[in-house]
This record gives sequence, structure tokens and C-alpha cells, in this order.
Amino acid sequence: MGGALYHTGDSQGAIEYYTKALEVNPNSYYTFYKRGQTKYYEKRVAEAVDDYSKALTIKRDFLESLYARGLAYIDLGEQQKAIDDFLLYLLADPGNYKVWYLKGFALYKKGEKDAALKDFNRAKSLSRTQLPNYADDINPFSVHYKEKIAAKEKNKEKQKDFKKEEKVKGKSDERSKSF
Repeated sequence: MGGALYHTGDSQGAIEYYTKALEVNPNSYYTFYKRGQTKYYEKRVAEAVDDYSKALTIKRDFLESLYARGLAYIDLGEQQKAIDDFLLYLLADPGNYKVWYLKGFALYKKGEKDAALKDFNRAKSLSRTQLPNYADDINPFSVHYKEKIAAKEKNKEKQKDFKKEEKVKGKSDERSKSF
């Protein structure tokens, strides 16, 4: 039900649903995880980390929550905590190339470029097929990554320009109505 609410655009309703479900079953690690996911997608990253941590308190080996919390830590600029989560994940699943990539990304953001490159190469060696596009998206050594960042910045500027135009248009519409 919470997922359905989220997918229909009712994120707050989904969070409320998960919260009520936790009142009934406060030991549901999966519900903490799902509420954390919803909060994460709503840019409530610190709150998401809290929920992922609660899920891990209940089920220490819940890899999805370790993965998600690691991503959230990257977003919060807490690279070492992200690296620690990815290391714990890799103890359970050392062949997960996605986690090696993310660990490399956190190392790169932390300024440890040599270690990051080793992790990127490890991920590449573990991938049995061509890496999906997202791998280039997070590999700061790739041209694609730099192009994607530039495109995001350009898109932000377009959105700002559009909002300015809408504001001006709204004011001119109000003026024309007053005549």
C-alpha cells in the first residue's frame, strides 16, 4: 500500500502509511527500509539514514539497507561512513560490482583517487557483461560522467529561466485582467 501511494505521487501518504505500520509492528526492518526509501526520494536524506539504521538494528545483515544508507551518506557528504557501509556489504557479497563502483565513488569524493581507481577496476573486472550506463554516470574518470554533470547544470539553468518566464507571464496576465 505504501508503495502504491508513493507511485501515485502521494509520498507523504506513503510515509504516514509506513509509520502506522511500524506502530503495529515496530520490528519490521523492511518497513523501516521502505519508509527510508520514500524519505530518500523526497530529499529527506538524513531522515532516510535514520530509518535505514533502524532497519539494520533489527536485521544487521539486511544488504539493501546497507546499500541505501551508503548512497545516502554519499549524498550527505559523509564519504567515510559510506565506505564503511559498502565494506560491510562487500563482506557478505564480495562479487557485487555495483557496490565496488559506489565504494570507489565515495573514495574519489574523499580525495583518495588511487584507491578509487582500484575499486573502479575491480568493479569492471567483476562485471560479466558490459557495465550499464549508470557505471559511467558515477565513474568520475569517464567523459560520460563529466558530460552528465554539465547537462544537469544546463538543465538547472533552463529550469530557472522557465520559472522566471512563468513569473513574468503571471504578472502580465494579472495586469491584463485588471484592464
